[in-house]
Amino acid sequence: MDITAEPLDLALLAPLMDSLPLRGELRGRVVGAGPLSALDLRADLAFADAAVPGRPTSSIAGRGRLAFGGAEQLAFRRFAIGRADLSLATIERLAPAVGLHGRVAAEGTLDGPWRDATFAGALTHRDGDGPASSARGWARLTLADTVRLVADLALDSLSLDDLARTYPGIPLHGAVAGQVHVEGPTTALALEVDVAGPAGRVEARGTVGALESAASVQIRGRFEGVDLARHFSWAPPTSLGGTFRTDLVVPTADTLAPVTGNVQVALERSKAAGVTLQRAGLGLTLGTDAIQLDTLYLDHPGARVDAVGALGRPGSPPAQVSFTVRIDTMVSLAPVVRWWRERNGGGDDESAGPFGDGRLVGSIVGTSERWELRGDLHVASFRYGSSGARTLRAEGVYAPGEGGARLRVAVEAES
Repeated sequence: MDITAEPLDLALLAPLMDSLPLRGELRGRVVGAGPLSALDLRADLAFADAAVPGRPTSSIAGRGRLAFGGAEQLAFRRFAIGRADLSLATIERLAPAVGLHGRVAAEGTLDGPWRDATFAGALTHRDGDGPASSARGWARLTLADTVRLVADLALDSLSLDDLARTYPGIPLHGAVAGQVHVEGPTTALALEVDVAGPAGRVEARGTVGALESAASVQIRGRFEGVDLARHFSWAPPTSLGGTFRTDLVVPTADTLAPVTGNVQVALERSKAAGVTLQRAGLGLTLGTDAIQLDTLYLDHPGARVDAVGALGRPGSPPAQVSFTVRIDTMVSLAPVVRWWRERNGGGDDESAGPFGDGRLVGSIVGTSERWELRGDLHVASFRYGSSGARTLRAEGVYAPGEGGARLRVAVEAES
């Protein structure tokens, strides 16, 4: 057998396979020998998917044995894939729960019925221009009333920026590497992860599910050495360690819809901008109309921070977060001040201070899109560089805006 398709309409194959799930045109060459039940085949094919807007093309080149007919309809028998470049939009039509966008390249071996096939080899995912993700291992995809997936993968590089193109709710950047095991229906995949990168290490387990227009994420785990500065431009350098728990719904169809659910984080001994935190905790409830801060606390040998309240979502009514900062000795926070000065071009002056003790009471009022910070600071025995006072009181308001930030400060000092 030596067949060249220029092109071949897949509708012609319908008599050989019941309920053929693909619609479109096939181009390329197929060379084979043997009965249909054990056909030795060499193929180099490209498929244009007529059922997907833009008719994306998927291509595959490989050789091995195929079995046509019977209950399995089509089965792979150690079919070696030398090259495959597949549109995930086409894969999603076969397995609607696979909501990842972009394309996947593969090289390895396929074995088993096409509705319950196992792939072993290397995978690379890319969504447009930018960084890609790559992995090695095996995966078994079962296409039934409920799609199931079992996979053991060694991640050479998992690009968080690449994933964020499909799931904009992911706020992280950079890449990680490590081990991933998933098993179960795609609506409730059991997940075990151990990954690390320049921004720290995370070990987690839980359940991730593909819903009709969103993804559910129920995960708990541990992290160590996490540096927030690698993910957020506003953050100081950190080395955070502790535990976390999430129960989230991440929209995938409507990218403007907010992430909802709960997040809990407990920090053990960690550092931020050179300051050691003995312990800290955060509890968030993410609603459709507001982000509720159930608890926030930070313990430091010379300070304590507590906050509670809420901020409205964009377009929702404003809300308020109230916070209190108690400082027993401001010199213990000098590393934070130095980081702030360096960040804003002020240089590093070890002798600048600050020194003293005090209390800051304030609030953040508004929405996550438009907010205002209000504060009332009382400091005793204050000194910063060559300046000092027996008591210092400052009241201020800060509000960012499209036309520039608004800042108002009133200071009273007794020397």
